[in-house]
Amino acid sequence: MSQRRAGSQFGDLLLALCLGVMACLQGCGDSQEKTPSPPVMSVTSTSVLKTSIPEHVPGVGSIRAIEISTMAPEVAGNVIGRYFEDGQRVKRGDILYTLDRRTQQAQLDSTKAQLAEQEWIWERMKILAETQAASDAEVAETAYTIDSLKAQVAELQSVVDKLTIRAPYDGQVAIHMTDVGTYANVGDELVKVVNDSVMLVDYELATSWLPKLEVGQPVTLTTEAHPERLYSGRVTAINPFVNNSTRSVQVRAQVPNPDYSLRSGLYAEVIQVVGSFDDVLVVPQASIVYTGNGELVYAVDSGRAVPVPVSLVKKISRERAIIKAIKQPAIDSKSSEHAGGSADQNAAKGDGGSSSGSDKGGSAKADSDSKSKPLPHIALKAGLEIIVEGASKVRPGALIRTTPYKPVDVSVVTGLPASSSANGN
Repeated sequence: MSQRRAGSQFGDLLLALCLGVMACLQGCGDSQEKTPSPPVMSVTSTSVLKTSIPEHVPGVGSIRAIEISTMAPEVAGNVIGRYFEDGQRVKRGDILYTLDRRTQQAQLDSTKAQLAEQEWIWERMKILAETQAASDAEVAETAYTIDSLKAQVAELQSVVDKLTIRAPYDGQVAIHMTDVGTYANVGDELVKVVNDSVMLVDYELATSWLPKLEVGQPVTLTTEAHPERLYSGRVTAINPFVNNSTRSVQVRAQVPNPDYSLRSGLYAEVIQVVGSFDDVLVVPQASIVYTGNGELVYAVDSGRAVPVPVSLVKKISRERAIIKAIKQPAIDSKSSEHAGGSADQNAAKGDGGSSSGSDKGGSAKADSDSKSKPLPHIALKAGLEIIVEGASKVRPGALIRTTPYKPVDVSVVTGLPASSSANGN
C-alpha cells in the first residue's frame, strides 16, 4: 500500500516537472519571437556631382555714377533763367541756367565795333602804302591793333558764353540749389548733373586675394533697393596702394545701368569671380558628417549606410561644398560585424517573418552570414549615391530607406530662394 502511494507521488512530481520544462521552453520561444527587429531609417539621398565651380570672393562696396558734375558759374552774376525740372533727363549742350549778360554783351559789342573800324582803316592803309602815301610802319601798327582787338573779342565772347550754363553730357539733373533771382558768385553750386548710364562700385578685399585679382574679372552685385535683382559688371581697376588702416586693397568695377535703377550712394554686396575649381566633386553640405577623425559621407549600398572618408576642400555656398577622396582606413571588424549583423538580421527576417521552426532556422543562418561579412570599402566618385538628410543620425551598416533629396535653391549673394532671386552663377 505504501509502495503504491510512493509511486503515485513520484509520477505526479515527474508530470509537474515535464509541464514546467515545456512552459519554460514555450516562454523562451515566445520571447524570441517578440524580439524587435532593427529599425529602418528614412533618409534622403543624392548623387555626387562632378563639375567646375567658379571661385568667388565677397565684398561690400559703395555705388556711384561714372560721372558727377557740379555746375557752378565761372563768372559772377544774377541768375535770370532756369530751364529744367528737378530730376529731368537732359542731353549734352542743353541750357540749364542763364545769368545776366547785359554788361558783358555791351563790352563785346563795343570791341567788335572797334575791330570793324580798324579793319576799314587797314584796307585804306594798304592802298595808301601802294602810292607811298602811308609808311610801312603805319600799316604794321594797324595790323597789330586788329590782332589785339580780335583777341579781346574772343575773350569777351568766352565770358558771355560762360554766363549760359549747359549740360556737359547726357544725364540727369539733381535737385537744384539756386533759384532764379539769386546772385551767384564764382564757384557757387547751381545744380549737379549725373551720368548714370554706367555705375562704379568701389569695394575692398583682403590682401590675401591679391595674387588672384585681375582687371577684367566678372562681378555680380545686389543692393538693398533691389535685393531680387542681380547686376553684372567687370573689374576696371585695382588700387596700387593698400589701405594702411584696414590692410585691404580697393577694387573698382563698372556695372551697366541701362534702366537707371542703380543710384549713387547705394551699398552693394559684391561677388567677384577670381578663378575656378575645375572637375571637382560637389555634395550638399548636409551630407557631410564631422567626426573626431575627420569628415565622412555615407554611401548607399544595398539598403545599408556605408561610411566613406572624405576631406572637405571648400564650402562654396550656403548649401554646397567641394570634397575630395582620401585613403580609407581599415574598418574595425568587430564594429563592422556588429553593425552589419544587426542590419542583416532585420533584412533576413523580412517584412513577413514567420514563427515556424524553418523560418527561425533560416533567419539564424542569415544572421550568422551577415556577422561574418564586413562592410565594403566604397570609393568616392561621381555618381555615387550618398545620404543627405539624416546623415548625422545613421550608423555604419544601418538599414535605410531613401527618397530623392530636393535641395532648397538659395542665392549665394542674397540668401533668398531662387524664385525671388536671380541665379548668382
